[in-house]
Amino acid sequence: RFDQQLKVAASLACQEEEWLAVLQEMKGQMFFLAGLVLLKRAQTGSIGWQEVCQLCGACFLASRNIGPIDPQVPWYVRSPQGHAKFNNWWYLQSYDRLSQVGHMLQQLSQNDVVEW
Repeated sequence: RFDQQLKVAASLACQEEEWLAVLQEMKGQMFFLAGLVLLKRAQTGSIGWQEVCQLCGACFLASRNIGPIDPQVPWYVRSPQGHAKFNNWWYLQSYDRLSQVGHMLQQLSQNDVVEW
């Protein structure tokens, strides 16, 4: 499972900046996907909509608090050609996640403006 592997990866002794940035992005993706799973469960009727809105909001806010990968840091700028493609993919994924999270939070907040 992704969450179990993420826990194992976080416990590794590797402290390279590139690895830590990818690990942070994976955490952001995990929070985002957890919110989507909750929405899907509400859509199928296994969880009530009110409970899901609060839980999804928490997941999406946690995902939003993990910023994108910074393309100006030295490890990103000086990465070898093979790594550059991988780094660029993670960079694009981080902004895609943040865009989707922003839209989801906006939709959730329109349902009950006072709560947000």
